[in-house]
Amino acid sequence: MPTMTRRRFLTGAAAAVAALAVGTGTRVARATHTSGTVSTTPRAARIGVSIGAADLMYRGAAWRDARLDEAVHLGANWLRTDANWAWIEGTRGTWSWAELDGLVDACAARHLRPLLVLGTLPTWARPAGTPETHGPTTQSQRSGFAAFCNRVAARYRGRVTHYEVWNEPNLPQFWSSPNTSNYATLLKAAYPRVKAADPNARVLAGGVGWGSTISTVTWYRDLYARGCKPYFDIANTHPYQDPYWSRQDSWDSGELYYAGQIRQVMNQNGDSATPLWGTEFGAPSSGDNSVTEDQHAQSLVGGRDLWFGRESNSVLFLYTMRDRTPYGNAERENYFGLTRADGTPKPVHDQMRSWILA
Repeated sequence: MPTMTRRRFLTGAAAAVAALAVGTGTRVARATHTSGTVSTTPRAARIGVSIGAADLMYRGAAWRDARLDEAVHLGANWLRTDANWAWIEGTRGTWSWAELDGLVDACAARHLRPLLVLGTLPTWARPAGTPETHGPTTQSQRSGFAAFCNRVAARYRGRVTHYEVWNEPNLPQFWSSPNTSNYATLLKAAYPRVKAADPNARVLAGGVGWGSTISTVTWYRDLYARGCKPYFDIANTHPYQDPYWSRQDSWDSGELYYAGQIRQVMNQNGDSATPLWGTEFGAPSSGDNSVTEDQHAQSLVGGRDLWFGRESNSVLFLYTMRDRTPYGNAERENYFGLTRADGTPKPVHDQMRSWILA
């Protein structure tokens, strides 16, 4: 299996600084939509968009609002992004809520439902020289992170109803030296603290991605074996239609196939009634090891239909709304958008929109 290079949700502080430096520029003016509130069709309630915090909240309010308006225009009812402890309490005891407050307010104005991914450790809370994706491994780190989860849930009680505990904790890009035991212990610490702040909140297990470290199926087997069943309300995976490991002649391949295996593990553990969500779903339409725009549309439409054919009580989040840069860059991570970098729609955008609004 090729080495996975997808970074998707940017969690580095440097990425946030770079995003701020880009500014809103002229790209905001190129949006091809008008603001409004979300669609009320049954399908719209089952579709969201995932946009990393550095690509959404740290380029100014105009940029953020334009991206949210694009999601509304698409028909999505949900918006998934990061609530990073490392960014919100970068200095111990000093809380920086402005960007996240602004996002929650902007979502409320559009009736978009936020799913906040709780993650990362500040510099002062982790060993020297480690990245913010250093997963909590000590009681002190877990307690601090759980307290952060409690604070976020209390601040947004009644306005944010769904929280996810860490992004892709089974992959080293997002949890240094991933370990099911450490994550299970963290989940057991974080879940009751979220519920204490907001008993009506729903907690998702961290969305898992396919890779060579710990497979998504093994991960869920281990979580159940470690007694995690009472500590998440919604299971969670990332069923990418990725040419790294998805065959273009079969939608039931790669991560979509393994999502079906996760459901089998859930059923075997008496968890058939628990929803399984797909919180990142997409493919690159340019860059190394990518697909054409037409193949991009075919694979996402086919994969979407397969997903909902299996998981009718689910929400599927499209990753992501807009490419990061014009075509011509070898980095495939830049090209998972439903629209190109200038805001013009790829074929998949209009096909998804027609389906959502039908």
